[in-house]
Amino acid sequence: MNELSLSLVPRDHPLIPPPNLEAEAFGLLDRLLTLFQEQHSVGVLVQTRPSISQRILNAVLSFNPFRDLPSPISTKTRMVARSIERSIRALLANLAKRYGSHCSHEFC
Repeated sequence: MNELSLSLVPRDHPLIPPPNLEAEAFGLLDRLLTLFQEQHSVGVLVQTRPSISQRILNAVLSFNPFRDLPSPISTKTRMVARSIERSIRALLANLAKRYGSHCSHEFC
């Protein structure tokens, strides 16, 4: 995978001025976060934004709520992590059911 980074763009690049890229990136992030604030689910985001759906699904598939938990794990923390895990499974099952025939992901 090719990683894009603003640090790779020279400050004096004639066609890609870093300040403009940074402003555009923040604008895109703001629009994406606004979707979550407006009570849209990840499923709706995947449906309405096909250009970024692959990245969203990859992020969801690679998310592990147990990865960074402190040891030992309290009962409350374990319950919260399991709840998150169940929510992710429900999301993936819903997406597979809804878009299974058009899906190339391993969960479909």
